Amino acid sequence: MRKTFCILLCVAMLIPAWACINTQPDEPTPNPPADSQSVYVSSTPYSTPTRTPGITFDTTISPAPTDAATEPSTSAPSLTAVPTPTPRPTPKPTPYCNPIPTSESELKLANAGKKFMAKLKSKEGYEKLDLKAKYGYPYLICINNINSCVTVFCVDENGEYTRPYSSMICTGGADTPEGIFKTPAKYSWHVLMGPCYGQYCTRIVGGILFHSVPYNTMHKYDLMYKSYNRLGWIISHGCVRLAVNDAKWIFDNCPLGTTVVIYNDKSSVGPMGRPQPIRIDASNLFLRGWDPTDPDKANPYGDEFKAGSTLRSELARADYEYAMKHHLWDSSINPAERPTPTPNFTPTPAPTQVPATTNTPIPSSTPESTYTSEPTFTPDIPVTNLPTPTPIYTPSPSSGN
Repeated sequence: MRKTFCILLCVAMLIPAWACINTQPDEPTPNPPADSQSVYVSSTPYSTPTRTPGITFDTTISPAPTDAATEPSTSAPSLTAVPTPTPRPTPKPTPYCNPIPTSESELKLANAGKKFMAKLKSKEGYEKLDLKAKYGYPYLICINNINSCVTVFCVDENGEYTRPYSSMICTGGADTPEGIFKTPAKYSWHVLMGPCYGQYCTRIVGGILFHSVPYNTMHKYDLMYKSYNRLGWIISHGCVRLAVNDAKWIFDNCPLGTTVVIYNDKSSVGPMGRPQPIRIDASNLFLRGWDPTDPDKANPYGDEFKAGSTLRSELARADYEYAMKHHLWDSSINPAERPTPTPNFTPTPAPTQVPATTNTPIPSSTPESTYTSEPTFTPDIPVTNLPTPTPIYTPSPSSGN
């Protein structure tokens, strides 16, 4: 009987052990579907959620669901992952550019531009002029050489370079070529014929460039002022001369590869007309060596003529004012020049007069004869004149190159 009881007791103890051994393990955690927009969170409260690129997820981490029958009612508090903000640079504002004219005057100007381009393309040699706008090239430049006028066109509502943007006075020459060209190079200063020098040069073709009115030397205060007062005349050796502000605008805003069209049309200056040039007072020795439109802070004209004589559309005027306000073109201003040293003249001191030597007897204790010979006359030593400081001589600029 006791033996039977022991056998039953052993069998009763083996049954639970056998049940534990044959129990199946938990199924592996399934991966979230690829197109899911929620984050799968494991049962570990501090696990890091995974992210799918390009999808915004909720970063709140909640504990795994529990069975109320087997787990206590209390649960760990939820943890919220706070993402570290990534600083981003503040974008620089840009002026609003509307290709569609917004006023009656702009609409009239836009229509005049379309007629102008249709007429230009009808001229022999200009039939292949491509007016379709190209990415990265906001402008097309037309030069009416015989009327000394440069007209800049921007993109219209149809994606073509027909909208007049600005007009500049220029000086070309008999050797200025006609045709369609692409700008290949730029120079902040460049030697010209003479030799003389030009600021803010943009090459058009061969030896033909946009550049400022020439300077005698590579100094901003050594302008050929007589040539400046001839802006609008056909006197150059082929290059297209401009006021400094216009030459610099092309230098800053028209990338290499910009289309330049040179033509001759006596009947029409251009859709915007031709501006009146600024003239320099040749009798003013202090100012005449500077281009009044040069943006250099050392320019004695100040800000009065900085905008130049350029004719600007409403769009161009808004762009110009925005650029001036935000100093967009200041970085390309030719660096300030080292001032010419002024000689420091030290006057030579006047020599001190040496008293004349006389035969004055040395007094002694024994008195001598009271007779005194007449003093010997010695003329005064002439005083050397002080050297007069040599004035700083500025050579008078010669006429045009």
